[in-house]
Amino acid sequence: MSVIWRNRAGNQRALVELRHPTTEPELRDIVGEAASHGRPLKAVGAGLACSDMALTHGILLSLEDYGRVVSLDAERMEVTVQAGARLGEVTRHLAGRGFAFESTGGSAAQTIAGAVATGFSGTGTRSAGLSAAVTGMRLIDAEGVVHETHSPLRSNGAGGSGARGAPHRGEDTAPDSPERLHDVARVGLGALGLISTLTLAVVPAFKLHTRTEVRDIGELLEGFEHLASANDHLEIWCSTGSETAFARVGRRTHEPATARPRSTVLRERLLSDLLTNRGGTRSRNANRWGPPRLSERRSSLAVRMLPTESDDASPDLLRPEPSNGEVELGYAVPLGETMDALLAIQQWARQRDDPVHLPVAVWVSDGDDSPLSPSYGRKSGHIRIRASRGWAYEELFGAVESIMAEHDGRPHWETLHRRTSDELRGLYPRWAEFQAVRGHMDPTGVFANAYTERCLGSPAS
Repeated sequence: MSVIWRNRAGNQRALVELRHPTTEPELRDIVGEAASHGRPLKAVGAGLACSDMALTHGILLSLEDYGRVVSLDAERMEVTVQAGARLGEVTRHLAGRGFAFESTGGSAAQTIAGAVATGFSGTGTRSAGLSAAVTGMRLIDAEGVVHETHSPLRSNGAGGSGARGAPHRGEDTAPDSPERLHDVARVGLGALGLISTLTLAVVPAFKLHTRTEVRDIGELLEGFEHLASANDHLEIWCSTGSETAFARVGRRTHEPATARPRSTVLRERLLSDLLTNRGGTRSRNANRWGPPRLSERRSSLAVRMLPTESDDASPDLLRPEPSNGEVELGYAVPLGETMDALLAIQQWARQRDDPVHLPVAVWVSDGDDSPLSPSYGRKSGHIRIRASRGWAYEELFGAVESIMAEHDGRPHWETLHRRTSDELRGLYPRWAEFQAVRGHMDPTGVFANAYTERCLGSPAS
């Protein structure tokens, strides 16, 4: 039965044949069916991506019924989950058993497979994204064959990320060897196959002592790299038209957990909404940007609530998810370029006749070694802008992309970037290696769609 599927933001939709598999054999059967009938196939988790990467005119697999925690190996310090497992649910499951992911942050609603496949990162230059924590996967290729991958440096119980820092296998290794496939396929954008399960390294549970305060953007420019390197957690929020920002820094602590008063929880939720400026500033004319009065009032109220300090367990550090109808554009730039890129955006926004006031989030991450990770090979600063899809955001997003190109920016794959394969090829040193594996795993284009054609081109390109 065909239905119209829409993403959370409502900016992407398609007429699809929607399936809800619950087992790996079902996944394999559906892939085989799609291949034998020449039908394209994609999978979708929470539907948080603003881009068209999950769209298809064929079969769409919803993973909402394929999201269990399969096992937790306390000795090896690894957790195995099905592809549709939600980050918030798994994080709480781990916390209840004394474990956590090394990377902090992310949205509670996003699926583990979605976060891994797009290279989405938590925050802190001492840890990379979830893709770096993956020590093994079960990946189904276009013929329905299951490939079991593993990291050459798979954790042996010492904790930490077994994948991060692993040497890549080089062009002389077979495309479907477990090590090379693992190396390349973690950030696969859904183009290399269908993820069935993932095994990820975990660490002993910890808390972060966080402090949120107001900072002048000029002050952040001077001390940003030190702030990033001296803390385990760093997030910055501001408006595209503001001169001040809100910075949250955190350091790990193993102090005993204490119950958080309900008043504190409610206060922090309100502060989070104010800092992320949920809803933004909109004029009555949706094609223009209105005066910044609402943004200024929000900022003023947030300032009166700051500074604030708290001790947060990993489940409390997950970011609020975008509201329905909100779209995002995100980029990763070299860590040292982060504040220069942010200031360039601020300058463009303030110089307009009708200044733009939209929320901006900034965070940081360690380098990753998966070839198409936005943080591949470098510590990175991440800049993400949010807008209501009813606004005329295209001009702003276009200007931001031009600025990011000047700062060696790589797009967050799941957001509304407009980069093409010709532009992206030069940003990823191992592009050809990824394409070779793609050609082997999906030679007939079962997992292809308009997004992969635009962003990746043909497997031989």
